[in-house]
Amino acid sequence: MFWLSSDHTGGPPSPAAQVADNDLATGQIVDTISHSKYWKDSAIFVVEDDSQAGSDHVDGHRAPIQVISPGPSTASSTTTTTRRSR
Repeated sequence: MFWLSSDHTGGPPSPAAQVADNDLATGQIVDTISHSKYWKDSAIFVVEDDSQAGSDHVDGHRAPIQVISPGPSTASSTTTTTRRSR
């Protein structure tokens, strides 16, 4: 598990620079793992920790997630939306 802690936009350096730091770090992690002998058995989950400024216009309980993996041997793309209510 990696925790990239420069994701909060506030204070020096600039918010754009802090977000760019995490984008670069995420890309370097994906590049390293995807070019290693472990890639065929890997799945990388990228999760935003919170929405920073509270709820957005839809729901404060949702967070974007990306799953990066070699996937099935044939080319495909799948989008799944799951809704849960209490």
